[in-house]
Amino acid sequence: MKDCPHCTAHLFDDQEFCYECMQPVLSALGALPEPAHPREQMVCIEVVVGDRFSYEAHFRREEGAFFSVGSARENTIVIPQPEMPDRQLDIFFSRGRLWAEEIGPARLVQLNGIPLEGTRCIQPGACIELCGARLSFA
Repeated sequence: MKDCPHCTAHLFDDQEFCYECMQPVLSALGALPEPAHPREQMVCIEVVVGDRFSYEAHFRREEGAFFSVGSARENTIVIPQPEMPDRQLDIFFSRGRLWAEEIGPARLVQLNGIPLEGTRCIQPGACIELCGARLSFA
């Protein structure tokens, strides 16, 4: 067990996020190694949840790469918002491009301010908003 550096709540050793104060616990990660792949082969996503916390997620640009977004722990990107469904959004890499598809209840996801309908291509600089969270793609 360890304590959250922000609010001193008790956390499990492998916990990377404090559910008491809603802050990431970066010390749990220790020193991260340098990425094995050049930055141009990576997708960088800045995740901002309200005014509570933000972080960056990096994924390899390779055919078949896939991640999900929702409130359940099983998702690649977890958004701990009460109005967020367990799994709301799938993002995947196919045919050399990044794609987004809303799979949860309709009309919760907006891509660049427009409701996401069907599967849409995500361009660099795009912004996805859902349930008080924002995902920005570099």
